[in-house]
Amino acid sequence: MADRPLHERPREIAVSKLLLDQSNPRLGAVQPNQRSTEIELAKLLDNQLFELANDVVKFGMDPSVLLIAVPAEGSPGKYRILEGNRRLLTVKALTKPKILAEALAPARYKRLVNLSERFHVDPIRRLRCIVFELEEDADHWIELRHTGENGGAGLVGWDSNEKARWKSRRGGLAKRTPAGQVIDFVDHFCPPNSGDARRIFSTVQRIVSSVHVRKHLGIHTKSGVVYSYFPATEVLKSLSKVVIDLRTGVIKVTDVYHATQRDSYINGFGRDDLPNPETRLDEPVILVDLIVTSAPSSDYRAEEEGHASDEHGVPIPRSEAAPEAADPADAGAASVATMSADATPGVTLAPPTGASRSRVKVRGDRTTLIPAACALWIPQARINAIYNELCRISVDNFSNACGVSLRVFVELTVDHHISLNGIMSESERNSSPLAKRMKKLAEFLRAAGHIDMQLERAIIKIADGVGMFSASTTTFNQYVHNGYVFPHPSELRLAWDELEPFMLALWKK
Repeated sequence: MADRPLHERPREIAVSKLLLDQSNPRLGAVQPNQRSTEIELAKLLDNQLFELANDVVKFGMDPSVLLIAVPAEGSPGKYRILEGNRRLLTVKALTKPKILAEALAPARYKRLVNLSERFHVDPIRRLRCIVFELEEDADHWIELRHTGENGGAGLVGWDSNEKARWKSRRGGLAKRTPAGQVIDFVDHFCPPNSGDARRIFSTVQRIVSSVHVRKHLGIHTKSGVVYSYFPATEVLKSLSKVVIDLRTGVIKVTDVYHATQRDSYINGFGRDDLPNPETRLDEPVILVDLIVTSAPSSDYRAEEEGHASDEHGVPIPRSEAAPEAADPADAGAASVATMSADATPGVTLAPPTGASRSRVKVRGDRTTLIPAACALWIPQARINAIYNELCRISVDNFSNACGVSLRVFVELTVDHHISLNGIMSESERNSSPLAKRMKKLAEFLRAAGHIDMQLERAIIKIADGVGMFSASTTTFNQYVHNGYVFPHPSELRLAWDELEPFMLALWKK
């Protein structure tokens, strides 16, 4: 602890007092002055400069990343930037495009001028910096930022699968590629070992892109969503074989690179590796809506991990295994909490008739407030975060949190669309109760042809708190403000089901 350098709090420093680093490692040689540093760095960045400038104009400076500075020698009151030179040059160029006039072609300079005009609508005059007295005190942090993962101490980037998973969480299932949906499905029942670090995403994508392969696996895709023609326990046979074969190195990308190789690979699957044809469903089901209570045994998993087993000796996936409980009631609650919420209401799949000892069960009573089948397109970050939480947490175990969050989700949604469409002024919106705002929005949507008369009437009744609706603004307000009102899980689910057509009309792509 004694040799750990002390840091000051971040400072807001005027852009005019910040100097580029003339010995910036990005540049081939130390520059003689600020002018040449600006020009050489702009030439080096090329199109990156415009991408960054456009991002700054649209979103501002990244608040999660500070610039690193030290006092500039020979320039009292000014600071030399050690980390953040690209960002500093971008702000300087947007503030005064002429500094790069001789470094850019006429068309590009005109483009910069146009960006500058937009920038000056809400200009950035100061930048947040952390100031070190000595340059060497900053060396460690700069090294971690620019020299790779450093065993995990530095920045660890996402692989293609992790990037796709993040995108899907920000925009619904349709943003998760078919490969990602397959991997997520398999991982839920056969979680990877800590040593399963192979990057298989692009190879899985290549495999499931083949119509011939998908037919054998028992799946198909529509609008980017993967559907299964078989119960979960059956389709898991084929999909888990693909994923585990790749993770364990049984097959490599070079083995399935070409279409003929992929056909040969899938044709080599044995009967036990493919869904039992006798269990084929009348209608396909979204893959992630399937719930498996016991996954087929796998030599790979059984030997490597020693899973807990059910009464038949079938390994229980880690994600399904409940922790030890003090009594049977606690154990039952734990098992409910760990079950996936992605259920298909009203669908029950019978156990397979094949040799597998696994059991399949699709629950009609979902454990979350929002069902997995309800995919909303929500570009607003805060509202989307609440939506994702309500898709994941158990309403049975966290009914109060879900009740309050549902109230917040509805109000933020209504206010967002009222503001977006200019339906009410800000002062009118702030002084109006949620019920009035909801009715105003419903009236606007009906007039615009986005909802029909029946849905508008339903929303008005919900807003007024009349009729048989569980989704009542009065009840929502009680969840927040009345200490004697307890949200019930079944009522919350029903409330969402009543609101869902309205939300689908509002949050569609």
